[in-house]
Amino acid sequence: MSKRILTITSTVILLLIFSCKNSEPQKLHNEKFNWSIALPSGFNKLSSEEWQALQNKGQKLLEDQINDEIDNKAKTIFVFKKGDFNYFEANYQPFDAATDGNYDETFREVSSLLHDTFMSQLPSSPIDSSYSKVTISGLIFNKFELSLEITPESILHSHLYSRLFGEDEFTVSIMYLDEGEGKKLLDAWLNSTFEN
Repeated sequence: MSKRILTITSTVILLLIFSCKNSEPQKLHNEKFNWSIALPSGFNKLSSEEWQALQNKGQKLLEDQINDEIDNKAKTIFVFKKGDFNYFEANYQPFDAATDGNYDETFREVSSLLHDTFMSQLPSSPIDSSYSKVTISGLIFNKFELSLEITPESILHSHLYSRLFGEDEFTVSIMYLDEGEGKKLLDAWLNSTFEN
């Protein structure tokens, strides 16, 4: 009897240890931008192959929208996912004002293209979008927010944040269907830090 109690107690302790570990935020640091973030628990890192497959589908939709090829030079920092529609992605790519134009105007053009692509794919779904600026860790980011009503109970949210660091455009993309998970991702991002 006491062996059984000991085994059950040991199992419960192990479960508590693992559940505590799983509830810990995932602390990440990127050297290039000296950026630190604590992502909420339960989000799993996507492999480069999984992310590439998703990117290829998205790129094809955008190319169909503009009827031209897109030269994607973005380098993924990381992508995390929970469920099928809750994502956090960070990437960067070179930006040359001489060939790419005014940065703020380019951000608006890209955001407008995303809006139009969603509209063409789901023409009967109500879409709401807005541009703004937001300060994160003392740095000003461009922000594009889009909400797409799939059903009255299901609204897909997409938040795009971007700014220049020298000649690199740093971008964070947050997409979610679950409001609770979306709030966790947004809180993690808005509370992340960039050190000088």
